[in-house]
Amino acid sequence: MNKACSKIDVKQLMQRADMINFMNRRSDIKKTIISAFSKADINPHEEAVGWLSRWGWWISDEFLFQDTEAHRLTKAVSNAAMNLYTALSEARHHSKIDDTDEDSDANSKINTCLNMLQYTSDADEMAANVLTIAMRAEEALRVGLVHKKGQPPLIAYYAFVRDFYEVFRTSANAVGYYKTSNGAEGSFVDVIECAQEILPEKMRLSVRSTIGNRVLAALRESNPALG
Repeated sequence: MNKACSKIDVKQLMQRADMINFMNRRSDIKKTIISAFSKADINPHEEAVGWLSRWGWWISDEFLFQDTEAHRLTKAVSNAAMNLYTALSEARHHSKIDDTDEDSDANSKINTCLNMLQYTSDADEMAANVLTIAMRAEEALRVGLVHKKGQPPLIAYYAFVRDFYEVFRTSANAVGYYKTSNGAEGSFVDVIECAQEILPEKMRLSVRSTIGNRVLAALRESNPALG
């Protein structure tokens, strides 16, 4: 068969397109980082650029807050599941499905717990399903940060600034920023203003004075957002 007329492997083409997009995205992120540091006449090592480029791919859960309403609902599911598991355990005990001895008084009363569970396998399956729900809810609640009153949801941006400043300080013989009446200015503020283009759009700051203020807040102490 003529190769020019052979069947097109759509899946292979899609995989190739995904790979090309990945390579282009990785290249663009690194170019942006290098361009950002050039604002301060710094040429960072390739390893440092690679380390910082992760900010263009994903934001670690340790820096992100859980949605407040989602947290409330998930916590409600967790509590309800554990309460239901307790109720099922008590019902199982009262049903006597695990007992081998016959109850002489069994014919004089209707044991609705026994009617509900019927067999040991039913009780096992119900309990297992409820425990699975409870475990999934608890696992979900352990991911990310819980927003507390007075706690600014800016931890990710602060961490981003500190990571870039770590590379900046190892390459420059200057502090890189100074306090002004509007926040902060300096070559490092220039770096962050350019570098933040690799962040998700919702995290970027459009006003330079705000960027300067975030730089000050991020570098004021080791982790001000958690204080």
